[in-house]
Amino acid sequence: MNTSTIDAPDSARRTMLMKYLHLLALSALFAAPAFPQSKLSPAPSGTYVSDPAHSSVTWKVSHFGLSNYTARFTKMSVELLWDSEDPAASKVSASIDPTSVRTDFPFPDVEDFDKKIAGDVNFLAAQPISFVSTDVKVTTENQGR
Repeated sequence: MNTSTIDAPDSARRTMLMKYLHLLALSALFAAPAFPQSKLSPAPSGTYVSDPAHSSVTWKVSHFGLSNYTARFTKMSVELLWDSEDPAASKVSASIDPTSVRTDFPFPDVEDFDKKIAGDVNFLAAQPISFVSTDVKVTTENQGR
């Protein structure tokens, strides 16, 4: 570093540092080698299950058309019976615990929406939510529904 940089005011040093970091990032981006496009091999056939610590189901409901109200279920499990030879023969099942609903309503002392949604007969009535696939459609080489 030269003396003019050391004697420069803090804001000028910050600006110079930011310019240097931007140039460094750009040079790294353009100098990086391109990765060749390679065909990925399919995952092996078998049973795959969701990781509870890294899974949740989120959903949104329109709040009088002004915004979307977002909530999530934190306890759920998904199982995929994967057939790599015939993906259309694969099966998916999911189960959600409705009592794990989290709305993050800011005033739970006024109204406990989590409890109301999870247990009220007019909502989920604490009944497990489940899904079992009846059909798996292959839409492209690496995607399906």
